[in-house]
Amino acid sequence: MIAGMALFALFGSALPALQLLRRWTGKQKRHGQETPLRILLTGRVDSENWARAHLMPLIQAPNVSELLIVMDGAMGNWPKMRRLPVPRVLRWAGPRAITRSIWAMVVACKERPDVVMGYSFFPPGFFSLLAARLAGATAIVQLAGGPVEIESGGIVTETPMLPERM
Repeated sequence: MIAGMALFALFGSALPALQLLRRWTGKQKRHGQETPLRILLTGRVDSENWARAHLMPLIQAPNVSELLIVMDGAMGNWPKMRRLPVPRVLRWAGPRAITRSIWAMVVACKERPDVVMGYSFFPPGFFSLLAARLAGATAIVQLAGGPVEIESGGIVTETPMLPERM
């Protein structure tokens, strides 16, 4: 219960803090510019086929110049991709999904992508929203699923976020 209240307080104060940090960093949004986009992607890759299906359309898009990849899993070494793995020193700090998502926020502040995209709602999607806000970027959260995930509301998945009984 105390841990839940602490998480609520942390996440509740995150957006106002990020708004202040964004004002200090001063990145402006790119409305109407025609220069190619730099996209930061974060999440977990389940297989090379998954990576190919999700990343190839972005790689082949003429309006995308670079994909900044903060993802775990097998994927090819394709053009326009730059992998930015979580540093070894951070890997001990907590669950892999959380440290990867926090690292994606650090990368967003450093690299200033135009778009930050998270695959899955939590933690990648949630942290991609925060990272985009901080970097002055557009946020996208991709929630992919099939009939099993849709019919069950996401509970019947390989990596469920919520317990079966709510």
